[in-house]
Amino acid sequence: MPRIKGQNRQVCKVREDLEAALAALADHDECAPFVSLRLGQAIRRTGFLELPEPAQLDLERMVSDVADARAQVVRALERMME
Repeated sequence: MPRIKGQNRQVCKVREDLEAALAALADHDECAPFVSLRLGQAIRRTGFLELPEPAQLDLERMVSDVADARAQVVRALERMME
């Protein structure tokens, strides 16, 4: 990855780490809707709510938490680029 003028090796490494975190968060975005769909199908098909319903609520909370984490990483990258 090319260095931005004035950035040292350590700053470049932090930037690479932040960009890798964004890539991992993007993977979560790709998988979470399918997991939610499967949980919804399990609830509808079995009528069994005790486990899938709380898991679906946990997944919704995790999606929100990941969105917050992504926003923080993006802000950190933007500050580095200033």
